[in-house]
Amino acid sequence: PKDGKHIQDNLLGQNSSVEVEVTGQACLNYHEWGDQCSELVTCGEGEFCPFDKQVVNSEYVIGYCRACPVDDYGKPDPLYCYFDTEGGNIRNAKLAESCINSCDAQIQSKNCKFCPDHLDPIQFGVENEADKCSFCPNHDIQYPNRLVPLFGDNIACWQMQGFYENMDIPKDSQNCVLAQSMNFICGCEGPGYAGANTHTKQAVLAWLPRSMAILSTLGSSFILYDTTKTIQKRRRLLNHMLSTLSVFDVMGSIAYAFTTLPTPESDYIYGSRGNDATCTTQGFFIQIGTVACFLNVSLAVNYLLSIKHGWKDEKMKTKRLWFFIPPIAVGLLFAFVGIPFYDNMMLWCNNSARYWPEVPVIVSIIMATVIMGDVCYHVYKKTRITRRYSSRGSRLSLSVFRQACWFTGAFYITWLPYLALQYMWSSGQALTHYGFILYAATSVPLQGFWNFVVYVRPRYMKDQVEVIAALPSRVTQRLSIVQRRNDIVSACSRVPNLEVLQEEADLEDEEEGKRRATGRRTSVATTKSSHAGE
Repeated sequence: PKDGKHIQDNLLGQNSSVEVEVTGQACLNYHEWGDQCSELVTCGEGEFCPFDKQVVNSEYVIGYCRACPVDDYGKPDPLYCYFDTEGGNIRNAKLAESCINSCDAQIQSKNCKFCPDHLDPIQFGVENEADKCSFCPNHDIQYPNRLVPLFGDNIACWQMQGFYENMDIPKDSQNCVLAQSMNFICGCEGPGYAGANTHTKQAVLAWLPRSMAILSTLGSSFILYDTTKTIQKRRRLLNHMLSTLSVFDVMGSIAYAFTTLPTPESDYIYGSRGNDATCTTQGFFIQIGTVACFLNVSLAVNYLLSIKHGWKDEKMKTKRLWFFIPPIAVGLLFAFVGIPFYDNMMLWCNNSARYWPEVPVIVSIIMATVIMGDVCYHVYKKTRITRRYSSRGSRLSLSVFRQACWFTGAFYITWLPYLALQYMWSSGQALTHYGFILYAATSVPLQGFWNFVVYVRPRYMKDQVEVIAALPSRVTQRLSIVQRRNDIVSACSRVPNLEVLQEEADLEDEEEGKRRATGRRTSVATTKSSHAGE
């Protein structure tokens, strides 16, 4: 073969036939750093092209093949493809794409409900520079060396900024929205965590749910006291269930009341003063508090057996364990299973896994809805047949039914907004919807407060009726006219006191039993006297 010098000196101007063959890596010479590579010439198996040696039109076009990155323990290190963990230059997009494709390197995000599973090449590329994501849009990083707990444990703010400057990631992608929602750690101006982009909003996000949790604690404490203060009340199964529900709600409400205080201080959330241990503890007791949610299903079953099937308290006591063991066992199981997943959830520490932590609550809501639907249908049919409830037993059934509906309504008000928020976060939505996040965070600690309102409602309505009855006739007539115009007040004023009705029904049962016993004794005495006469 002739070299280039011989051709230049002796063969210029002559015709020559050339055979072209695709030779792959043979097109580029071997270098001490490795084989040269480009977009057309790829590296071998287990290698990638860094595109860091020759610049054409402001872009690197070639490099020298390198082995796929590994950490100090010899395990694959996908972070190298995105960030220079040794403090050098930020990776460019070509390097990242080559490294990802050649080494199958997917960067795993932190284990959290609203984090993306991974970044991949499909999410790279924008048509206009204006559509490109920027970690700090105003380039106002105040704390460049703070660590951002998103894609790894050692990724600093300056690395995040450089990553998004060099990678063509769309600004409306989930990765960009999530990253910008965490740029508050670096002191950047932006949406802030959970949409709280000012100090005032952050304070409200911590203190308003805390206040609601304190109200819930007080409400549940009152129910616990009132249902256990006398022997007669302690004998009723319904009071057993309400007191047990209140105990678990107090534990959950106290955990909610701490809000961001147990959150690790390194997360830079407003009011955070904790660490991993305090965060796990808070998350555990919040999950323990969900036992109160599961006990609402037991309440619904109690109402079903009482209203539809006519079970008395004594009969239901024979099945007492089935009202308590399943909800408590499910709550404890999920509380312990969630220990590895308790982490900062912006509002407080809770189970950060996706979807499955909310499954028991959803199942409880469905079960309570089905059961109460059955009760409603039964009451509807009975109402159509009788048209009105005239007997004390019938009035008791209707009153218990109304009270059951109120308890179920409190259940829905508490949990549905928070469940919606959790699933929106899991799907990458509502990360910065401050208003909805604040509403959900305020509603979920209020279970005990709403239970208290429903619990004292019958006696309040009874007192209202007694006050109206004591007024002069003219005032009473005027109030009755107002009540007829107001359907809500009119409906509520007809609700009798549950405890009074229950006592009346029990007295009726006792009197009926005495009458039967007296009748039997009279019959026996008559028989004996007739025999004596004979």
